[in-house]
Amino acid sequence: MKKTASFLVAVAALNLPLSHWAASRDANQGPLSLTALKALNLSTLNAAEVVLDKVEVSADANATKEPGKLTRADMDLITSKNHGITDLLKGNPNVAFSAKNAKSVRAGELAPQDISINGASYYQNNFTLDGASINNDLDPKKRTWNNHNNIWSDSTIGSQAMSVDTDLLGSVEVLDSAVSARYGGFQGGAVNAKTRDPKSGFHGVLSYSYTGGDWSKIYKDASAEQRYDDGDLADMSDFKKRRYRVGAEGYLTQNFGLLLDYSRHRSVIENHYNKKQINQNLYSFPDDRQTNDNLFVKGVWGVSDKFTLKPSFLYSRLDNYTSAKRYLDSQLTLKYGGYVATLEAQADLEGVFLEQTLSYSASQNSRDYEHDTEYYGYKPSNVKNWGTNPSPNFGSGIGGLNDFEQRQNKLAYKFDASVKEFEAFGASHLVKSGFEIARQSGSYEIPRTRVSYGTPKPLMSGTCIAGDKTCVIDDSFASQGAVGQYLSKKTYYYAVKTKATQTNLALYLEDEMRFGAFKFRPGLRIERNGDNNDVNLAPRLLAEYEFADKNFIGLGLNRYYGRNFFAYKMYNGVYRMYETCERSSYGGAYTCGGLANNRRPIRELKTPYDDEFSAYYRGDVGNARLNLKYVRRQGRDEVAMKYVREPLSGYGNGYSIFTNEGQSKRDIVTLSAANIAPIEIWGVKNDFEGSLSFTKQSRSFTDYEDDEMNDDVSYNGKTIKKSELPVVDYHVPFTAKFRHSAKFSGFSVSNFINYTSKTDALLGGWNRTRGMYVYERQKLPAYATWDMRIGYERRLAGDFRAFVNLDINNLLNKKFIASNEGNYYEYGLGRNFW
Repeated sequence: MKKTASFLVAVAALNLPLSHWAASRDANQGPLSLTALKALNLSTLNAAEVVLDKVEVSADANATKEPGKLTRADMDLITSKNHGITDLLKGNPNVAFSAKNAKSVRAGELAPQDISINGASYYQNNFTLDGASINNDLDPKKRTWNNHNNIWSDSTIGSQAMSVDTDLLGSVEVLDSAVSARYGGFQGGAVNAKTRDPKSGFHGVLSYSYTGGDWSKIYKDASAEQRYDDGDLADMSDFKKRRYRVGAEGYLTQNFGLLLDYSRHRSVIENHYNKKQINQNLYSFPDDRQTNDNLFVKGVWGVSDKFTLKPSFLYSRLDNYTSAKRYLDSQLTLKYGGYVATLEAQADLEGVFLEQTLSYSASQNSRDYEHDTEYYGYKPSNVKNWGTNPSPNFGSGIGGLNDFEQRQNKLAYKFDASVKEFEAFGASHLVKSGFEIARQSGSYEIPRTRVSYGTPKPLMSGTCIAGDKTCVIDDSFASQGAVGQYLSKKTYYYAVKTKATQTNLALYLEDEMRFGAFKFRPGLRIERNGDNNDVNLAPRLLAEYEFADKNFIGLGLNRYYGRNFFAYKMYNGVYRMYETCERSSYGGAYTCGGLANNRRPIRELKTPYDDEFSAYYRGDVGNARLNLKYVRRQGRDEVAMKYVREPLSGYGNGYSIFTNEGQSKRDIVTLSAANIAPIEIWGVKNDFEGSLSFTKQSRSFTDYEDDEMNDDVSYNGKTIKKSELPVVDYHVPFTAKFRHSAKFSGFSVSNFINYTSKTDALLGGWNRTRGMYVYERQKLPAYATWDMRIGYERRLAGDFRAFVNLDINNLLNKKFIASNEGNYYEYGLGRNFW
């Protein structure tokens, strides 16, 4: 008997930008990328060598594609700006993005984009990776502080705790309506990402890619150009992004495979520091640097033909090195992300399929100043000469703010069982059940006390004590006959640490029953919220009827409970940990006022939830797969802050408190169509997909920190409550999306066209005469963008293959308004090459 052993020894992929080539040919032409893949097969034969021709088996992917699910092949056709999970979801008609994500002036940013699913709050989605949570449950509100001048918080990463590189993924699924009882912890939807398994044989990849402001068209409002140049407005449009990736995968034995992958995504952004407050002829700041590292290890062990183990470990860290821009020695690093370790076990037993997931994750959202213990704010002078703002409070400052560490840890176990379909009571049954338990902790810590010195006053005579930084001999108050200045006030920001823990438990059971052409899926999910000890019942119901072959109509009635975040309790007691001291003369004693009042009393909060009614049609008509869906969502007990204007012991004459007074209502209609089998045009196979989405929504709050929802405001000339203002962010009344892909003669082309209807913008400000905010509505114009990816593959020799790829975002260089900032517009990113 002839015996053959075949080993795939080396595979290397090189993805290099041909920027110099492109520039030498056409200065306006974008960069190309070259990918080379080489495979070397070594075979050891006992006797004669047997060579088999390569056999390729293909199938129509659309024929079995699940709605809302992206395969690896689908992801390879999508242009992506930052290789983030939500970048892949721009074609989903039930997913909405913030207009802020599209701004030209934020093009250098690496943080993942937030999304709203079916109009829910962007922080009420459930992101999982191989079944493990990657949600930011600390404080998921998206904040951007250009000057990083807040004592207790700073810019945040948003709703995802980690920025996961999509090259690690094998599939991404969005569950947005009629969701199985297996899934919970959301009001919008569940985003389930699955990592790739290692391929058979041995393979490797090495890649490099680049884009930057020089390969992008940046649009800015001419009326605000000087403010951008001065650093008065945040500007991250002068950037250079580089991405490196190296990986190896394969099977070490017949039943054990291993995948290793490391990527680094780095963005260097010119620091547009505040030139109105810093003398640019004397001082400058280093460029901002954002770095996203992803290190991933995964094993697949086929213990037997019925039992598989999948251990994995992901380290995902995003660092943002920047500065406060107003002050010297104000460099800092914002730290996001962490790691998640997962063990999946799958067992195919007689009559039941079991899935178990054990995971542990740790992540942070922290700030680290290089100088975090002292700050001095001087009046500009011949000695303290770097400040250009004459105001003493914003003059010549030096030093940073305090560090803080926000960390979350989660240990979770999930068990899911699916019973083999069986017949009973005249119907077929597919029963699924399971449970999950999670122990989660969140902490906030300021590790060291910081002292801030300020409020300069004239030093009329005398000298300064040697080494005393609060006293300067200079000309700051020379017009008053003073010999210098001294700092009369100091504020202590004390070290503090808080921690909260919760244990959450969930059980579910559902039975998918079929009676001929009818399908009926009742289910129940029971959740115990460890934050408030509530036990919440979430019924799930789906009914479907097949009225013609492969054509269905259905109804759904479902309830989804969201999550409560550590931010609702974690900061209680933190905001009062400062004390201000003053003196009336240099050398005089300080008089201190004691600790400040608290700001946020703790109140036990209910778990927010959404009730959903859905109706749909799905079916195959000829070569077209159609989906028509109506979803009505009503949000209840949603968390929103309220400001109470009355005294409370320990809290002063007014305080803010979290409540469950938030409400929302959304109506969404979507229509989508796609071909089932490829459509051949002039000998070329094409795939098409299009969708329309109509959305109407109202909301009584902006986010969970909106403490003005009950205030009177003026809107279009009428006095209303702020909670009655129209929803602006994450809300587009109508969108139309179109996808196309084709392959021919080694070429592949994919197109994505997105039409966005007119959207609302609110313009307003404080009116002193009326004693309230005054708003007016403005309609932002509709626009359409076209993204394209072009690829070419050619076999050079043997198993050596070359690939050329070109990604173009906003191909037609459409100039569109992303937001109205009152006295100027911010525009979306123009044509961009990756």
